[in-house]
Amino acid sequence: MSRFQLKILAIVTMLVDHTGAILFPQFPVLRIIGRISFPIFAFLISEGLLHTSNVKKYLWRLFLFALISEVPFDLAFYGQLFHPQRQNIFFTLVLGLAAIAFLNVYRNRNWVVAGTFAAAMMLLAEFLHTDYG
Repeated sequence: MSRFQLKILAIVTMLVDHTGAILFPQFPVLRIIGRISFPIFAFLISEGLLHTSNVKKYLWRLFLFALISEVPFDLAFYGQLFHPQRQNIFFTLVLGLAAIAFLNVYRNRNWVVAGTFAAAMMLLAEFLHTDYG
């Protein structure tokens, strides 16, 4: 499958998941179908890191999308403009991208620094209550 086909598959399965969560919670199969989207998005984030010419711009674009999509996410799932107990999946992807970008740069220089930064991103994801932690 091409990256484009994977993106379409991830978007469609995410749509199925969210439709099930919001409109048809009595049909758990829709949520099960949607579970494939996150691993695909995570894979595509790592692929994007390999192919981007500017990691900082890639991180900022992803972070901006996380901010923009937070209000619709909170409204759809929690019925309020901001729900501090759960952040959307794009915050998880931003922190994951930051961790692998840092690991990519420092893996051969200083594993302690690289590992500490990756662990800090994991702890930050837990602290911010991002999807999938």
